[in-house]
Amino acid sequence: MSNNNNGDAEINDGYESNEGHSQGQDQETTPNKEESGTSRRGRIDFGQLRLLIGSDYLCIFLKVFFVLLSIPWFISIIFFSVFDTECIIFEKASVVNCTQGFFTASPEHWIFSWLFMSMVASVVFILIVHLNHKKLDYQVEKLKRIYKKGSFCSLVFLLISSSVYYIIRTFTKSDKMSTAILVLLSFWPLMIAAVVCCVNYLPRVHWTPTDEPRFTTLWLKDSLTKNSNFMIYWLALFTYFVETTCKLLSVMLNVAHDVAPLIQSKFADEASQFRGVMVIVIGFTLGLHARLFSFFWQKLFHGEKDLFSEPSDRLIEKPLTERHQHDESENTVHLEEIVCA
Repeated sequence: MSNNNNGDAEINDGYESNEGHSQGQDQETTPNKEESGTSRRGRIDFGQLRLLIGSDYLCIFLKVFFVLLSIPWFISIIFFSVFDTECIIFEKASVVNCTQGFFTASPEHWIFSWLFMSMVASVVFILIVHLNHKKLDYQVEKLKRIYKKGSFCSLVFLLISSSVYYIIRTFTKSDKMSTAILVLLSFWPLMIAAVVCCVNYLPRVHWTPTDEPRFTTLWLKDSLTKNSNFMIYWLALFTYFVETTCKLLSVMLNVAHDVAPLIQSKFADEASQFRGVMVIVIGFTLGLHARLFSFFWQKLFHGEKDLFSEPSDRLIEKPLTERHQHDESENTVHLEEIVCA
């Protein structure tokens, strides 16, 4: 009996020592839990930040901002087109050399605003497409292979030529506003080309009907919720079409102004040795804006098509050796059928 009591006491002592040891471990691990909780809280905060960036709130903000920006952007496009036309017709000069009075004392500020708003709107539009690429069924895989398209390569060539033209003109200006406008003009074709590459692989967005009663508050709210991408798509497409059309007309008038003296004087002494090169570069610039105009015109009517698609994937669908092997295999199968028959 005494031995059993001693054994029970040893077991109890061992249990108490183990319990005390476990309590000591719990006390030791408590700070670690607190530290891990702190790190987890930090991770949760970081995750919440990522959720906020990828949430619908940012997309809604960008869409509202794009719609509000489109109003002064569109007005400045029309302002630029009319002012540039008057400068070329009455002064035979571009907007950076024009002294015509037009609505305001400094119309160059409107030109600068147009270029700046156009570039900002392009960035916002690309972000909207990126955030909604799954809803819009954006063709990401085709976009990754765009460098294989000959149409894309020709667009890049025209883009580089136009940028060279604007950069050369930038170094010939001394006043700050004209230099700032030409700097923006140097980067503006790059942004428009990025929009073209983005829009090309964006399928046409269709109107989604709603089941709410028409012309009610619920109908308006549901329509705006379901068709926000539809409105952004068509608003951007229409505005870019108007912008590229106005810029095309401007460049056409500019080309006519620059080339006419050369034709009339039959390349007299006042035409320097670099004048012909500049005329060629101006022609490439005209080609760029004509290409942009053609793209948005086709996109208005053929939104479901890949406008960068080539006439045919391959000039010859199958190599000659493969066609011979295919013909021989067909002849063999045909002979076997005759023998079996």
